[in-house]
Amino acid sequence: MFQESAVNKSISFWLTNIGDPRISSWLVTLFCGVALVAAVYKWKDLKHTNNIIREQNLWLLLIFTLLVLGINKQLKFDMLFFYIGRHMAEYQGWYAKHRLVKAWFAYTLSGILICGGLFLLISMRTLWRSNTLALIGLGIVLIYTIIRTTWICHVGFIPDSYNEGNFRLTDMIELLGVLCIFGNALIGYKKHESADIDNGRFNT
Repeated sequence: MFQESAVNKSISFWLTNIGDPRISSWLVTLFCGVALVAAVYKWKDLKHTNNIIREQNLWLLLIFTLLVLGINKQLKFDMLFFYIGRHMAEYQGWYAKHRLVKAWFAYTLSGILICGGLFLLISMRTLWRSNTLALIGLGIVLIYTIIRTTWICHVGFIPDSYNEGNFRLTDMIELLGVLCIFGNALIGYKKHESADIDNGRFNT
């Protein structure tokens, strides 16, 4: 009963706070959609021309990342989980310790993301040349995720203090990562298109 009340209260509070009218936020949402389409085409192209499973899996990961970023940018599901945790703490009587729990969560998630990023870099060490921008973009997105997580959990710096009108620092960091992934997908597509044209001329 208490848990159901906490969830309902959290959902009601979340519904009144979804959406971000800033221009920088909508730019991120827009380019996440554009980059997602480009990444899907890149992945499909790799499936037909490349038998390296690691590279195909990298672009599947990028597709999933762009999808989550695009959806979460305006709907803010991460804030919903935060609200649920806070209201559960209130109802279950451990609110006094909720900051400690949030800190442990933020540090644990940050550690997992850093280790995952390092593992990805090591596993892709032989495929750097064709995926440099995408890996840099994914690294920037990981940095953004760590910044946002620590900010939500009140254990990091406050990015809102670095706002300039309709543009927010964290949005620009996120947008840079998305543009890097988009750029890599475009470059790869153009190279493959040029190779197809050259092969066609050679065959004729």
